[in-house]
Amino acid sequence: MTAKIYNLNLNPNSSVKAYANLDLGNGFAVHGLKIINGQKGLFVSPPSRLSVGPNGEKKYFDIFHPTTKEARAEMNNTVISAYKTALEQAVQMGKEVIIAPCEEMSGGQEIDEPEPEMAAMYM
Repeated sequence: MTAKIYNLNLNPNSSVKAYANLDLGNGFAVHGLKIINGQKGLFVSPPSRLSVGPNGEKKYFDIFHPTTKEARAEMNNTVISAYKTALEQAVQMGKEVIIAPCEEMSGGQEIDEPEPEMAAMYM
C-alpha cells in the first residue's frame, strides 16, 4: 500500500490538511482521501458522496472504507506517513509550515478514529 499526497494545505487554520490517493496494490487505487486535523489529531477520511433525503436533510456516505481495524490502521499509517513526508519536503523547499498543536503526534502513537458523525461534518 502506498500513498501520494496532493493539494497540501499549509494554512494552520484549515482542518483539511491535504488530499491523498492510495494505491492498494493488485491493480486497485482510491482517490480523494482527506487528511483532517480533528479534535483528537490527524485522521484519514475516505471519499464520500452527498445524499439529500426527502425532507432536504443532507448526509454523506463513504464511497470506500476499510472493513477491518487492521486495514484502517494500515490506511491511516500509510497516508499520515506520506503526509508528514510531504510536510518535510515543503520545509526543504523553503515553504513556511506551521504545525497546529493538536496535529503533533509522537511516532508510533495510535491514531484516534473520529466519531462517524464528526467524519461526515468534514466532508
